[in-house]
Amino acid sequence: MRKSYLVARREYVENLRTKTFWIGVSFFPVMLLLMFLVPSWLEERKDARRYAVIDRSGWLAKAIEERAARSDLEKIIRFALDQVGKKEELRKLVPEAALEEIEKIEDVDEFIREHGDNIAKLLNQSLPRWWLSLAPDEARRHIPGLMRALYVQVEIDPSLEDPEAELNRRLNSGELFGYFVIAGDPIESDEGCKYVSNNLTDDNLRDWYSDLATEIVRSKRIEKKGIDEQTAEWLSGRVRFESRKVTATGVEEEVKKEDKIGQFGPIAFVYLLWVAIFTTAQMLLTNTIEEKSSRIIEVLLSSVSSFELMAGKIAGIAATGLTVLGSWVIWFVAIIKSLPYFLDDMPDVDFTVFLRDPAYISSFLVYFLLGYLLYSSAFAAMGSVCNTLKESQNLIMPVMIVLIVPLFAMVPI
Repeated sequence: MRKSYLVARREYVENLRTKTFWIGVSFFPVMLLLMFLVPSWLEERKDARRYAVIDRSGWLAKAIEERAARSDLEKIIRFALDQVGKKEELRKLVPEAALEEIEKIEDVDEFIREHGDNIAKLLNQSLPRWWLSLAPDEARRHIPGLMRALYVQVEIDPSLEDPEAELNRRLNSGELFGYFVIAGDPIESDEGCKYVSNNLTDDNLRDWYSDLATEIVRSKRIEKKGIDEQTAEWLSGRVRFESRKVTATGVEEEVKKEDKIGQFGPIAFVYLLWVAIFTTAQMLLTNTIEEKSSRIIEVLLSSVSSFELMAGKIAGIAATGLTVLGSWVIWFVAIIKSLPYFLDDMPDVDFTVFLRDPAYISSFLVYFLLGYLLYSSAFAAMGSVCNTLKESQNLIMPVMIVLIVPLFAMVPI
């Protein structure tokens, strides 16, 4: 037993004292951080989608433009109210006269419901004028989430005989991201309405414009049928079931965001468990083959039995794997705590809830150790019959198939 301990200590110390080991340990958390930051960084630098509209109805395009402006104006009001305590900084963004009017609003939701499309008229007219004069880049920099920062409508020359041919040309040249054609009577039917774009993967522009058009046309249809607004709202209202849960004491409680994240936590743990077990067991395979090819293993076997040697190597690599997991936990907490400094719209959720649940941590450690012991034994057996890493790649595939099965079975389970 003492000899197995010495072998395990040697394996552990040899792995941890190399710089390349810590570089490899840091690679996974850095990759995780980049998964959060790169999409956000690219989204912020994405060009505004330029689009045009051929409106054969004569009224819908204008109504959609006003509805989109209203949505952005609501965001500006909320932004101004959130920033009331930062007057000096806010004066650079919102005109003083408009800010004074906004500060009089006590309940934003009630104000918007009461005044609807007349918000811009009720406020100082310098506010909408200031906002409409912002370029998309400036709008994105000043107030996050404005539709004006994402989509820009391009005017069409009314004298064109064939506007679709001109828009097709501009679409192929890259001047436009896409264009819409609104049918003559969208209230009766949407036949003839279409969206033309060469980008077949990004449907955000189409979905945004379609949602606005649907809201307006639906209200017109309700008005045409003579249905009052309250009845229409009741008819179109959804049946909502409030999410509740029952605690261990039998008390019913409201479901929080952290509770839902906790239910999906095992999925993240499965991937982490897979990576941890595979990389750690692979490390054992590599060490075994290297020592065998360099004849070190023959020297070791002259002092210890084969069982003591393999038991010590497995225990030493297991301790190395636990060290890797511990460092990942530290990295994870550091990343979660630092993300608000990089992301403006970080959700208000405590993602470290897993680390405070002993059931998660204890079960993860148990599964890691059991999984590692199973696969490390298989990898050590492969290493004992292979002389080179190239040779071991042929034997590793059956084990990889067994490792991949849990990933496929995870979601149904």
